Amino acid sequence: AGVRNVRFAAGAAQHLPYPDAAFDVVILSWTL
Repeated sequence: AGVRNVRFAAGAAQHLPYPDAAFDVVILSWTL
């Protein structure tokens, strides 16, 4: 919908390919 700076990635939460403190906000759905 016109948003260009968004990227979706799937993977195990224990092994994310990003450095610590790389995100300000994380939204999770369908999790326990």
